[in-house]
Amino acid sequence: DLYHRTWEGRPLNPGDVVFCLDEKTCIQALGRQKPTQPPAPGKPTRVEHEYSQNGTVIYLAALNMGNGGVVGDFPDANNKVTFMSFMERLLSLEPCRSAPRVFLILDNGPSHDPRTFPARVAERWSKVYLAFTPKHGSWLNAVEQYFSAVERKALTPNDLPGPEAVKDRIRGFEERHNRHARAP
Repeated sequence: DLYHRTWEGRPLNPGDVVFCLDEKTCIQALGRQKPTQPPAPGKPTRVEHEYSQNGTVIYLAALNMGNGGVVGDFPDANNKVTFMSFMERLLSLEPCRSAPRVFLILDNGPSHDPRTFPARVAERWSKVYLAFTPKHGSWLNAVEQYFSAVERKALTPNDLPGPEAVKDRIRGFEERHNRHARAP
């Protein structure tokens, strides 16, 4: 179990790294008709429920299971090409670049389908090993906890004027998270 630093019943080597990868799609930028009112003594936050849709954002993230750090990106589309491009970027960064083996935990999403993705990865990277969560078990991927924190702490309430504002908010959260990261 990679969460316990074992692979096929044997402990991982000291230099091996484990990352959990996934995408969060359709993050909406919602323009509220009236500004959100902050809480006051005896009154909760008031959020206007009338809004305009100002675009969406896709967020790819890789959670380092060794130190809790996150590498993120905002591709224009969610497909096999953009996911492979994100992996290429991740693998060019430390600690992946110098690791003897890199283990990636993924769900069964279409951009990294377990029926075709392993062959594409094996063609490019011999040191990358893939582990997939069970079908309908994407919640077992630890990066989902990070996405939940992004949603609760960075995007609530979601009253952002457009996609760039969403990206800026997530980037700020990611930077703060990485300054205080520790192993999950």
